Amino acid sequence: MTTTIDKAKAFELLDAAVALKGADYVLPKGEGCLYFEEDGTTPVCIVGHALASLGVKLGDLSSLGKEDRSYRSPEADNERVFRSTEVAGVEVSENARVVFDQVQAYQDEGWPWGEAVSMAKGKTK
Repeated sequence: MTTTIDKAKAFELLDAAVALKGADYVLPKGEGCLYFEEDGTTPVCIVGHALASLGVKLGDLSSLGKEDRSYRSPEADNERVFRSTEVAGVEVSENARVVFDQVQAYQDEGWPWGEAVSMAKGKTK
């Protein structure tokens, strides 16, 4: 069975990540840009949390090797991740990819997760 993440579902998953970590949560600079910890199951970034809530683990991201669990730019690396989530039965729509890219970019700039999601909501109406 395949789960499709559309724009509305993307915001639902991101809102859940914000509820879990808190609206004021800012990814610590020492954490680096990681989707998951080395254990492959513990999410780090906001997109990692969104994917993990659907049961996706690092091992499901078949196009990412262990050494490639980090990302260098949201758009390029999220694209690889979203293509590879199909292994885990998750499809990410183009509109959802835009949402994830925007929120990820805000997070990477140091914005609190709640604000990052709110700003993306304002941009994608």
